[in-house]
This record gives sequence, C-alpha cells and structure tokens, in this order.
Amino acid sequence: HSFAAERQLRIEERPFTIEEALAAKEAFITSATVFVQAVVTIDGKTIANGKPGPMTNRLREIYVDFARATAV
Repeated sequence: HSFAAERQLRIEERPFTIEEALAAKEAFITSATVFVQAVVTIDGKTIANGKPGPMTNRLREIYVDFARATAV
C-alpha cells in the first residue's frame, strides 16, 4: 500500500464476494513474484471489459520502477 499512498491512490483491502469482484471496474492481485497482475476473469466470467485497467497498469509501473531503482 505505501506505493499507492505515496501517490495519493486510494486502496481498500477487505473481504469481498465473487459478485462484488465481478462487478468491479478492474481487479488485480499482488505478490512478490508477480508484482501487480491484472485479473480479467473469474470462473470464466469477464470483469469489466476483460482487459487490465488503468489503475492496475499504473500500480504495476510504480512497482517495476521501484524494483529497477533499487536493483543492485
């Protein structure tokens, strides 16, 4: 979250239902291995337009820029 907070992006972490996820404008997962990865389908059902959204893309850029800047 600190990357998002530093850039004044609002992030909410909480339990959610599949219905909420399917109704989302965009969805993503994060981990040390995938950084920020778009989720475009759940159980074969498309989320939004089925493409990574602008927030997902921006958070991935922020994370990758940070990783490059701190690489030894």
